[in-house]
Amino acid sequence: MKIAQPDKMSNYSGHSASVSVRSVLPVLAYLQSKQLDVKKIPELARIKAVSLDDIEARVPHALAISVWERASRLAGDEHIGLHVAECVRPGSFGALEYAIRSSHDLGAGINRLVHYHRVMHDIAEVRLETAGKSAILSHCLPVPGGAPQPVSEFIMAGWYLAFCRLTGVRLRLDEVRFAHARPASVLEYQRIFNAPLSFSHDRSELVFPAGFLELPMLESDAELQRLLESVVMTMHENLPASEGIIGQVLRLLRDELCDGEPTMEAIARKLCLTPRTLHRRLKEEGTNFRVVVNTARRDLAERYLREGRMTITEIAFLLGYSDANAFHRAFKRWTGHAPRSQPVS
Repeated sequence: MKIAQPDKMSNYSGHSASVSVRSVLPVLAYLQSKQLDVKKIPELARIKAVSLDDIEARVPHALAISVWERASRLAGDEHIGLHVAECVRPGSFGALEYAIRSSHDLGAGINRLVHYHRVMHDIAEVRLETAGKSAILSHCLPVPGGAPQPVSEFIMAGWYLAFCRLTGVRLRLDEVRFAHARPASVLEYQRIFNAPLSFSHDRSELVFPAGFLELPMLESDAELQRLLESVVMTMHENLPASEGIIGQVLRLLRDELCDGEPTMEAIARKLCLTPRTLHRRLKEEGTNFRVVVNTARRDLAERYLREGRMTITEIAFLLGYSDANAFHRAFKRWTGHAPRSQPVS
């Protein structure tokens, strides 16, 4: 399996997670197009302090999430994320978008999205995995509950519609997976994606034939791409090192789980923190150590099961469970069904 992942930041600067202001501008434009009063979103007063006129400004992650959730209620639109994605204007995401659009093929464009996604969001995890004839492009917010419904809808639909537009091909997806629970109606999802849907995953994902990665981009331009790559690289390098304490703990847990039940004391020691300070920083980001441990286990469990290279017993061992039965119980608690692994050849 090949996995494209963004560079991991090794130091936590103490700054809270932030996103590009471009992440909230599309939903505000959508509300205004519906003649809705965006002044009814109180969080905008705080964003104004950053300046909505500065399109390269950054706003706190929690504030951006609140804007999306408030916008959904203001519009009375359960699927506002899908509808905003359909209305996004080309160029809304600046240099990163143009760097992707000018790439040679879809695979190159997606790899730039993965590598430079931190330009848009400090702590979001974006990955491209290929296994055999399948490719999976995934998005995850390593916070309790993951990305809320409007955000995951917007990202999945935004990516999918952009890829169709940039290749000139109506891509037929194998499956679309969402982190949020299944809504009462999925008609809008079916209209946009026309693909099998599943919900309550640890991350949101587009699953499609790996051959799509070789589709040429309609706006491919090697010279322009080189210029834009330099611009995006500079933006990326100038961002503060703010992986966030959740991201740091998740990264360490993925190496520690196979040694048994990880402890806060052990993880705190590796981060050169006291357990009390680690507890406080996790609380500041809205979570606790046990929740992050479970997030890491579920993330790894679903990845190992997708790869199909290990037995259930082997996966249980790598995740630090005492036996396969303990893993079965935990997995069923997360997903509502027992883990299913492909035979190991």
